[in-house]
Formats: sequence, structure tokens, C-alpha cells
Amino acid sequence: EDCYLKAPFTSEETASLQKDVCCQSLPTQDEYVQALATNGFSEIVFDDVTDEWTTFVQTRYELFASHKERFTNLHGEATYEKLHHFYHAVKVLFEGGHLGGARVSASTSY
Repeated sequence: EDCYLKAPFTSEETASLQKDVCCQSLPTQDEYVQALATNGFSEIVFDDVTDEWTTFVQTRYELFASHKERFTNLHGEATYEKLHHFYHAVKVLFEGGHLGGARVSASTSY
């Protein structure tokens, strides 16, 4: 499973992807499949799971935020804030419709 570029990011999304998610760039679906084929993989299956992941990251963010007191008691405010920021950034990126999620499988003769 991996992320990919469904459509060009806005400048704000690019900045968030780089700063908040530590991801400098993402391939499109075609680039992803081509890279696998070029490197000897066959029977490539690229399933878009963006809707499923969008629901997951929305739910993860909401549940995490709703358990702030419990989390901060165990791990501290600073750790909570870092994770809250990250979960929010990923949620916003998926909701923007340009970040995609994929389940990829392929075969190789190695």
C-alpha cells in the first residue's frame, strides 16, 4: 500500500506534503506502474483505495482528538500536538482530492 498523486497539488498542499508529511514528491498512477514494469515486475495490479483511506484518516483524526486527555496523560502534550498536527495534515490532504491511496501488487521472476 502506498500513496500516489491523483491530480496536481495546490501550492499549499505541496508545502504540507513536504513539511508535515516529509514527502518530497509522489508519482502518478501511470508513473508508479511504469516504474514497476521498468524494474522487471509484471502482473501489476493497481487498486485505488483513496475513498477507503480518506474515511480512515478522517476517523483516525476525530478519534485521536477526542482522546486528547488520555493520550496527553500517557505521552505528554508535546507528543500529542505533533501527532495531532500530522493526522490533521494527512486528513486535509486526502480531503483535497489530489492525494491518492493505492494497494499495489506485482510479480517478479527474481
